[in-house]
Amino acid sequence: LVYGVQWDAVMRWLSRGTAEEQGWLTDSAGKGNYSGTLNETTGSDDNYQMKHIYDLAGNVFEWTMEARNNNNRVCRGGDYNSKIYETFCSIRYDDSPAHFDTVLGFRLAMYIK
Repeated sequence: LVYGVQWDAVMRWLSRGTAEEQGWLTDSAGKGNYSGTLNETTGSDDNYQMKHIYDLAGNVFEWTMEARNNNNRVCRGGDYNSKIYETFCSIRYDDSPAHFDTVLGFRLAMYIK
């Protein structure tokens, strides 16, 4: 799983980019799989990527290794089923690791030497 600090690093990286890239942090509407715009195959539409990172906004909330407290872990991103989270990909919310839902998933981290 991705560490919260890795997600934050991507958010900082986007914040130093072009105006369009910076916009993903505050308004990612139309840049992900959200309710009413569901694309059945994630990662296949270049409209849903920024700097070759696909489905950063929308699709599913992604579990991270970040802990909010002893009982909860942090999810990042946004999910396909809720218009509430359609406004930004830098959202952070916490839940119990025992919780499961169709709007929760994970992103693997790849380390390159």
